Amino acid sequence: MSVETSQAVGMGPSRALLRRCRQTIRHHSKSFYFASMLLPPAKRADVWAIYAFCRHVDNVVDEAADPEGARSDLAEWRRWLHGEAAEPPEPPWIAELLQDVLARHAASREPYLELIDGVELDLDKARYETWDELSKYCYGVASTVGLMLLPVFGQTGSGAEDGAIALGRAMQLTNILRDVGEDLRVRDRIYLPAEEMRAHGVTEEALLSQRVDEPFVRLMRAQIARARELYERGRAIVARTSPDCRMAVATAARVYGSILDAIERRGYDVLSARAYVPRWRKLLLLWPAWRDTREGT
Repeated sequence: MSVETSQAVGMGPSRALLRRCRQTIRHHSKSFYFASMLLPPAKRADVWAIYAFCRHVDNVVDEAADPEGARSDLAEWRRWLHGEAAEPPEPPWIAELLQDVLARHAASREPYLELIDGVELDLDKARYETWDELSKYCYGVASTVGLMLLPVFGQTGSGAEDGAIALGRAMQLTNILRDVGEDLRVRDRIYLPAEEMRAHGVTEEALLSQRVDEPFVRLMRAQIARARELYERGRAIVARTSPDCRMAVATAARVYGSILDAIERRGYDVLSARAYVPRWRKLLLLWPAWRDTREGT
């Protein structure tokens, strides 16, 4: 059922709310917005609503002036997801959209609760010692999003969840590698595994001084190789989603993975500025994304 049809019969979100969702994803994630435009309109609206929730709880933490206030806001969302709240949490328009998505897809609320747990870690933890620790964080803040989207994408085979989890980890690790400098300067966070930094001879002082030297390049190459391996595992999800969603899923994976290429083109300098993928490169990725949709079908 299209958004327009759902409105005609008194169901689904209003156009005003959908515009707010569209503005949110278009402003905060150009790559996901680009891929989402390849979805059927009704599924696109659902993805935007889920993104609005994810962006909101992430902002609750990243923009928190008071950590305890952020914990309180997250707790309200937990109570609402558990069905224990008399009133929807702030902002209620996101809760309204999310309630509609959850009901229509008979979706589990578990990944939404796990996402809240994941973003809350940033209130307490600013360094990660091992890849195992970081991998669990990546699951909490990104793989959970893939699990939220599976009911919308209509998973059609075994292994869909494993693919969503691997792709989520790949995308979050890509975010981490893209944002090394910004995370340290703005939020005093270092997500790169500390034991691997030591193994490659990279210090926090070197990161702060924006030193893109051979030890840092070696560290980045190792992390990029890890991310690409995760993308390969995650790409299996494409064939396990409904045919009308495969191009969007494949494109999201290709576009996000191309951020790693952009990092390499910058000579691995992610300390002074972000690497990004211009729109013309995203358009060039539509062909390999289409090829991905033909594999395993």
